[in-house]
Amino acid sequence: MSILLRSRFRLLILFLAGIFSSARVLAQTPDTLNAQKLEQEGKLKEAAAGGAKVVNANPKDSAAWASLGVALARLQEYGEAAQLPKSNCT
Repeated sequence: MSILLRSRFRLLILFLAGIFSSARVLAQTPDTLNAQKLEQEGKLKEAAAGGAKVVNANPKDSAAWASLGVALARLQEYGEAAQLPKSNCT
């Protein structure tokens, strides 16, 4: 991974962490936890698909938005991750 990509990845992670650390704490659903587990296992495409499913069903699930953003960033889908709606994060 080039230095530029690593820097962008770090900035995106910090950006997402900042947004979601100030978000309301909501109960995590089993689907949200599953998406996070898939991301932690390195199953990034499945994690992104699961996160997208959860945010479509419950757009106020901040943990699902964070999980989706991290999965997309790790897939190096920076443009798609940056397009995630910021209005749903608070």
